[in-house]
Amino acid sequence: MFYCRLCFLLLICVTIPTSRSQAGGGPENLLLLVNSNSIDSKTVANHYIALRNIPANNVVYIDWRSGLEACQGKYFSEQILRPAIKAINERGLGAQIDYVVYSCDFPSKVGLESLLTDAKFGAANRPWASITGATYLWQFVRDKNPALMLPMVNLYVSPSSSDNYGQCQEMANTESRGFRATYFWTPNGTKTNDGSKGQAYLLSTMLGVSQGRGNTVDEILSYLNRSVKADGTRPRGTFYYMRNNDVRSKTRHDCYDVAAGLLKQMGQPAIVAPGVIPTGATDVLGIMTGSAKFDFPKSGAKLLPGAICDHLTSYGGDLSAKMGQTPLSVFLRAGAAGASGTVFEPLALQSKFPLPSLFIHYARGCSLAESFFQAVSGPYMLLIVGDPLCQPFAVLPLVEMDGIRPGQEVKGTLTIKASSASRAPKGVGSMELFVDGRLVARYAPGGKPQLDTTKLSDGYHELRVVAVNANSIQSRGRQIVPIVVNNRSGAVELTAFPSANVAVTDTVRISAKQEGAETLVIRQNRREIARIKGPSGDVEVLAATFGRGPVTLQAESLGPNPALSSRIELQIR
Repeated sequence: MFYCRLCFLLLICVTIPTSRSQAGGGPENLLLLVNSNSIDSKTVANHYIALRNIPANNVVYIDWRSGLEACQGKYFSEQILRPAIKAINERGLGAQIDYVVYSCDFPSKVGLESLLTDAKFGAANRPWASITGATYLWQFVRDKNPALMLPMVNLYVSPSSSDNYGQCQEMANTESRGFRATYFWTPNGTKTNDGSKGQAYLLSTMLGVSQGRGNTVDEILSYLNRSVKADGTRPRGTFYYMRNNDVRSKTRHDCYDVAAGLLKQMGQPAIVAPGVIPTGATDVLGIMTGSAKFDFPKSGAKLLPGAICDHLTSYGGDLSAKMGQTPLSVFLRAGAAGASGTVFEPLALQSKFPLPSLFIHYARGCSLAESFFQAVSGPYMLLIVGDPLCQPFAVLPLVEMDGIRPGQEVKGTLTIKASSASRAPKGVGSMELFVDGRLVARYAPGGKPQLDTTKLSDGYHELRVVAVNANSIQSRGRQIVPIVVNNRSGAVELTAFPSANVAVTDTVRISAKQEGAETLVIRQNRREIARIKGPSGDVEVLAATFGRGPVTLQAESLGPNPALSSRIELQIR
């Protein structure tokens, strides 16, 4: 086994309640994987980190040098998944990471024959998985377990929906449930903390696919910007279920009327309409349809920010140039926050595609990733592309940290005081404190945890306090406040030139200084960029090393008095 959930070292003396579930998801719960050999992958990641305030500790650079459309499962397991799980383990993030998300330029298809060497493949269980499906089912990949191809392997799907894995018939009692990677789901659909009685998963999407019939980097950045702005806006729009005589529609359209009825009971417009795309509709929050081909631009339909889309067909998630069916990327090009499709011929098997409950979970406030994975019982072939954290219908709590100013210099013991409020019916249920992206405490609203700053290096650190709603979805809101710790020798000095309007072909000169330092390490997020021997010096680094967009650097001194610098930002074009 290459993953264990480590207990993290608490910097404060606060009891963490074990009975209260924490879900909904936020940037603190997301591990972002970046292909260190791809400028496009680094560029998309740079922008997403800035858009979502992803902690530097939650970014992992993968030295991926093989195919960008497909790879064999053996290499995916060893060179992509294993380093990701190792990072969760070594960085003490096991109690908080629920999402493992890929920037672009990773292989979207994973071949299973080299991984499941004893498995028998056939028409219903083809030997190709999506990278997001294989990541969600990471324990099956780790154990080389062919059960990952079973039609009901995903026990996170609402038990009231389980009878629909063959062909969708009824959606009347659909539940929506918050997700945590530390939850285990039992065969009868209940949640447990006992790993011997259930199965755990990791939510996963790709932010974008820029190969083949995918999207350009500019298109990826455009729909990610739209999705972030949609959070908590409760947009006024309509979910469309499109019914036609194609087997791709018939597989699930018998559930459309009940699903639309549930949405209407919630006050959310939903329409079951004939055809493939809602021609001329300008208020689209979601499209579920079944068709091999369609011309979305010609339809005149307009997607609102936060919209999610899915069409049941054989190769909607196969973005290689040779395929002729309409790919999921057309929805993203039109501004969708997320879309899905299978990466290989799945046959018209309902278990491999989202149920109509997809829109129900979303409208109740679940994140995009939670909504997709609650709706597909056999997800191994389903590629999900888009912003996993998009939550247009979430009721987001507000947090205000009291008594600590941004950039304030602190020493000794620091009392964390924060107020919170929420329009959710039960208000805020719990609070969480993160230091430099790592969860260090959960506590009741009104609590005042103590932070011993002498256990931190001198220099820049980031505090974030997160409020979690007490309802079943448990959406999250946060305030982030930077502080400067000065208990010993003070912060490292760090400068870079040029820092703005830097061409990706340019060279950046980085200077660092700390009296008494033996070595100065320059980092982009957690990735080491360069080293300087001694207490001061400078290095030149190609801007392409960082990727385009907003880039954040920090220096760390190694020696008798370890310290950190402030964070400096470059703008690379």
